[in-house]
Amino acid sequence: MEQPKKRILGIAPYESLKSVMTRLADERDDIEAAVFVGDLEEGVKIVREYQGQFDAIVSRGGTAQRIRQITSLPVIDISLSVYDVLRAIRLADGHNNGNLALVGFPVMTCAARTLCTLLQCEMDIYTIHSETEAHETMIDLKSKGCKVVLCDMVSNTTAMRIGLHPILITSGDESIQNAYDQAVRLCQTHGRLLQEIHVLKQVLKEEAELTIIMNESGEIISSLASQGDIGNFLPVLLRELSLSLKSNSRKFYMNAGDSLYCVRSHRILYENKSFVSFCLSQSFAPVTGSKYGICFSNLHEMEYKVLNSIYNLTAQFSTLSDMAKQLCRSMAPIMITGEEGTGKHHAAAFFYINSACQSRPFITVDCASMNEKNWNFFINHHDSPLSDNGNTLFISHLNELSGERQAQLLALILDTGLCLRNRLIFSYTAPYQTAFSHEVTAYVLQLGCIAVELMPLRLVCDEIPDICSLYLSTLNFEFGKQIVGIEPSAMELLQSCRWPYNHAQLKQLLRQSVLVSQGPYITQKDIRNFLSCVKPQPSGQNTLAHLDLSQSLEEITRDVIRAVLKKNGGNQSKTAKELGIGRTTLWRYLNQDTEVRATAGPPADEP
Repeated sequence: MEQPKKRILGIAPYESLKSVMTRLADERDDIEAAVFVGDLEEGVKIVREYQGQFDAIVSRGGTAQRIRQITSLPVIDISLSVYDVLRAIRLADGHNNGNLALVGFPVMTCAARTLCTLLQCEMDIYTIHSETEAHETMIDLKSKGCKVVLCDMVSNTTAMRIGLHPILITSGDESIQNAYDQAVRLCQTHGRLLQEIHVLKQVLKEEAELTIIMNESGEIISSLASQGDIGNFLPVLLRELSLSLKSNSRKFYMNAGDSLYCVRSHRILYENKSFVSFCLSQSFAPVTGSKYGICFSNLHEMEYKVLNSIYNLTAQFSTLSDMAKQLCRSMAPIMITGEEGTGKHHAAAFFYINSACQSRPFITVDCASMNEKNWNFFINHHDSPLSDNGNTLFISHLNELSGERQAQLLALILDTGLCLRNRLIFSYTAPYQTAFSHEVTAYVLQLGCIAVELMPLRLVCDEIPDICSLYLSTLNFEFGKQIVGIEPSAMELLQSCRWPYNHAQLKQLLRQSVLVSQGPYITQKDIRNFLSCVKPQPSGQNTLAHLDLSQSLEEITRDVIRAVLKKNGGNQSKTAKELGIGRTTLWRYLNQDTEVRATAGPPADEP
């Protein structure tokens, strides 16, 4: 089969070279050449305009050197042979050696030095790399009494301008033919490489993975992703690049649009340079986002959350950070307990960012937010985080699981060796210094959990002034405010408050006070306005205190169901369990009473 002709773009520094290149190309049957005249930057402009139509470029000297910097096509230099230099020297035979010099780019001066060595003759040879250097060299030669210079086209024009006599070293037919031969060989090799790259890209596309390859500077070397996708992924990948360059392989998750992606990075070393390939595959979890119970985060996200949180300003979390560093190489599970708002999620983050698993995902499993569908996915699906290795799993609000589900999860952890393959961190919400439930005690004892209890804010109220001062600085920056501080009477109120929701409540109070404050200080009124809106139900309050016992038993039963359903947010399973009745009995009342049906939530949303 006849091979197609190679398309060659020729850039000649001067007109006579163009004529020779065109003539020799027309005599060959393996190439089609289009030759233009353009020296240095003019040659670059021509290449920018026409390079998409050709397989390779043939040029000479400094012009070829400059073209290589702006194109990915093979660039072949018409080298100067010793014969080309010898012809020019013969033309200059009538001149005294002391008045003769050779000036040119490296390809020319290299051939000249070789020839001078062979002929055992002496000649002043000057290597240049730009027009500026050529001009400076010519001025210097003239000041030394030089009359004649052997040079290329760049130096030829400069020499004439300052009064020297140039002898242009031209390329002979054999040098141009050699360049064309080399261009054909490179085109064949380059074509095979392009074909191989195309096939590999098609294979990767069939695998349904998006791949982006970057160098150490964050420049994209190659990609199998659309420009739109790259725009969505790039900010996260650039943040992850430094960590990926330090590890042979790692895994993390990222959100792009409405989708969750699992990203595997691999470091590639080539010629003492590092590259990173990011392979992205879309997660097939049924839902994503923390409101559905499972949330994926990476090191950068968790560091930002911790460093900018109010919890990071407390003495307790300073101690906790030290503890996390001591346990950085341990894979022992951790059980974090504390009241609502004491920062259990942030404590888990401390252990994560100081652990050997920090280059892997931090996966939050919020037991309080999981519905039936997501619980089944978490426990049974092969894409569940429970099937993966090397991650940090933070199973929060363990107390919100039913006793049956707590036992089911513990059995799965023990049967699959989950705590040997991943770092497990649990959180359990309970009043300060109260005993664990029987189920949670089983977790601590059977898994060997390290127990960490967080103190409520009311027991460290002496820290409140320092916490407020430091957090106000953060809020001023965030909201563009200039709050100076908190009035003494307001601070007394803060320190006397019982803080039922602990640090989370203090954080929200300060944020709201900064936003609504009209002056430089937060006042007692600002704080009272917030506290009046946050009135938690006292522990043990009877939700049936106003029950009318003069009604019939059927009516009293309906009132009880209404009250318990409302307290449980319409959760039917939880209501039936709390009342000690079956689901069938509950549904009988739901179907009989319109008001009860309106109070109940849909069965599909039950956890």
